[in-house]
Amino acid sequence: MLTHLFRLKPILLVLILAILLSPSQYSTRAIDDFQKTCQFESLDQAEKNLPQDEYRKILQSCLDYYERYYQIQEGVYQTQLDKTQGQRQSLESELSYLESKINTLKAQTQRSQLVVRDLNVEIGDKVDSINITQERIEGYRQELADIIQLTHQYDQQPITLEILAGGQNLSDIFRNFAVLDSLSGRLQELLKGAEDLKIYLKDQQDQKEIEKNNLEQEIVLQSLQEEGLHSTQESKDSLLEKTKGQEDLYQEELIRVQKEAEKKVGELKSRIFNLLDASREITEYEAIEIAEWVADKTGIQPAFLLAIVEQESALGNNVGQCYLTNLKTGDGVDVWGNKRPKIMKATPRSWENNANTNDFSAITEQLGLEWKDTPVSCPLSYGYGGAMGPAQFIPSTWMLYKRKVEQNLGGSLASPWVPEHAFLAAALYLVDLGADGTWRGQYNAAAKYYGEAGPYCTGVLNRIPKWEGKIKSVELTKNK
Repeated sequence: MLTHLFRLKPILLVLILAILLSPSQYSTRAIDDFQKTCQFESLDQAEKNLPQDEYRKILQSCLDYYERYYQIQEGVYQTQLDKTQGQRQSLESELSYLESKINTLKAQTQRSQLVVRDLNVEIGDKVDSINITQERIEGYRQELADIIQLTHQYDQQPITLEILAGGQNLSDIFRNFAVLDSLSGRLQELLKGAEDLKIYLKDQQDQKEIEKNNLEQEIVLQSLQEEGLHSTQESKDSLLEKTKGQEDLYQEELIRVQKEAEKKVGELKSRIFNLLDASREITEYEAIEIAEWVADKTGIQPAFLLAIVEQESALGNNVGQCYLTNLKTGDGVDVWGNKRPKIMKATPRSWENNANTNDFSAITEQLGLEWKDTPVSCPLSYGYGGAMGPAQFIPSTWMLYKRKVEQNLGGSLASPWVPEHAFLAAALYLVDLGADGTWRGQYNAAAKYYGEAGPYCTGVLNRIPKWEGKIKSVELTKNK
């Protein structure tokens, strides 16, 4: 069943895309066209033959399509994976319950078998007691018969003859009669008691036999129940193994799709990024345009943002004069070839998830850059360098704001070297640091941005009036 699902996967996904995506934009035929157009070979031809603006539009369309395409693919497999994981967990819970039930039945059976063993001993004791009592009864009966026989003999003989023949005294004769009569009564009492005891013992034996038979029947039923539970357990075990197999397959497919998406989407983002001139030097006019665009998105004061970026990199004209050469140590060289230690910190600080060298490697790799050839700031007389782009983000801080920038850009790949991206990230960061348009808010935000208060903050705030004047001049020019 699962194998057939995987074989039908492309058809299913096309149908899903055709249903979920806009029918006018993503019909089944349009999906086929996208898959052909967005092949890397086709894109290579488009790059050679089309104007850059048209080529960028194709890249963006392909990126939008494949992001949605892989999102749906991941959703399909994630849903199936979640379903099979739920089935596995349910089966594991059922098997745990069955195991507990089987163990309980085993314990009950063992207890019943012990009770049956004890009952067999008790029944044996009752049988022995009944046999002993029966022997007593037979003895009492024999003695009683002898007395009755003797009494009968006395009754058959005339008293006068007995007296004359045996020379017995009359009183002795009557005494013998009394003794025989007394013995007869006592033996009858003993016989009655023994017979009653035998009846009692027999009742006890019968009760024990019934109890034993009931327990033996219960043991049989428990054994049948245990066999049934074992059979159910085997079926559940078999189903669990199949479910685990399905879970593994869905997991493998999900990983495959994620890797494929990472490769395809990453390549498209990289191509889009390569169209941007990240190293371009922007004019003051362009910087003001970007700052006002960013202000609309974040609420930052444009003049304050421009003052920060100017203080950091002269509006991107000086993004660094050092290069990292060793990811493990964080050492490097400057543009003149001099060895420079502490270009970047190679171990994470307490508030960082990764070392800056690792984040820098990941950032450049995603952007299709070579980390050894990408300039960063040199270290000062204290601390580390490693700041990137016009806004001079260290890698770990950029990683915190990269996703926010991409969300504001509609999913496009963010780069700390692209002026628009750098300005936007700096604005988002400064707002988070407390830049609220007040002097105190801007001073504190600048101090946190740089890492300390003092001349840096004063320099930033002193630049704000200049930029406010330039912004007004640009606005007046636009209004003319």
